[in-house]
Amino acid sequence: MKKRKKNLFSKLKVVALIPARGGSKGIKSKNLYLIGSKPLIAWSIEAAKKEKIVDKIFVSTQDKNIAFYAKHFGAEIHIRNKKYSGDNSLVHKAIESFLEYLKLELKYVPDILVLLEPTTPFRENNLITKCLKKMLSTGSDSIATFIPTKTKPERCWNLDKNGKPESYSKNPWKLRQKLKSSYELDGALYAFKVNVKNKLSKGLLFGKPTSFIRSNANNIELDNLTDIKYANTIIEDLYEK
Repeated sequence: MKKRKKNLFSKLKVVALIPARGGSKGIKSKNLYLIGSKPLIAWSIEAAKKEKIVDKIFVSTQDKNIAFYAKHFGAEIHIRNKKYSGDNSLVHKAIESFLEYLKLELKYVPDILVLLEPTTPFRENNLITKCLKKMLSTGSDSIATFIPTKTKPERCWNLDKNGKPESYSKNPWKLRQKLKSSYELDGALYAFKVNVKNKLSKGLLFGKPTSFIRSNANNIELDNLTDIKYANTIIEDLYEK
């Protein structure tokens, strides 16, 4: 366990969990694709390793190759049950299984669990610390990162089977400057207090939730090969100077 100075986190055990399935409909072995000079999974591991408040870092996977590279970059491994590793598997099931593993197998119960999606690799320095400080200082139970949306909900339309446009808003023609600010989850970070009675099946924001707004500049979620190519076009100037 890392040695930490006495501060807001000195008595808290913080665990980072990176869920990384081996299978993917979009890209085979997506979590091992090279982004810059290292596999995708490494970006999230290294982001957690840089933060002094994180005590343990785990990658949850059923894939031997992902486990190999995760260990190489400094993470511990949670061997995920195959029934929680399919395309239709729900993330809260994998989290609950992981927490049970920590408690029963390692006799270890964290105070805070931080979830880092590997498909959102580019995080600013100290993002975990900034988010947890806000969660704790506001007396919140959970937190997630958000980015501003380009398209406002009032400007969204549905097209029925005949192509007829139907607005989701009562006034889709409202002046742009009068539209409300809107945000979307970006997948960079979720965190919650483990000892709070939660209902993960209803979402990762529960109890008294709060948020951390990130800039959407260079934010990218890697879902396909186009995203990976784009990530590699910006990587040299932004992250590997």
